[in-house]
Amino acid sequence: MVKNDHGIVCHASQFVRGAIVATATLSAVVCHSDDPWFRGPYGWVFDDVVMVEPVRCRGQRHLWPLSADVQHRVAQAYQSPLQPWRFMAIESESKVSEPNAI
Repeated sequence: MVKNDHGIVCHASQFVRGAIVATATLSAVVCHSDDPWFRGPYGWVFDDVVMVEPVRCRGQRHLWPLSADVQHRVAQAYQSPLQPWRFMAIESESKVSEPNAI
């Protein structure tokens, strides 16, 4: 879907799984959006998104409360946020080294 809709090539092996990778503030819930990332029927709009070093956390379906331990580790990670352009540079390098990647 990401490749077809946005022209971005990515593979599941590139993504961290079983971890919290960012914090954000939920600012709105919408039923319609012209944003190309919107998939409906509802969309969450986030503000103040901060990427953090991944914090291991077993996920669950739907929303769930974080344990005190995970909350503490996320708060620690939040003190040293990651810079998104660091990952963009890595992605650009991989595209250059793999010109025929699909």
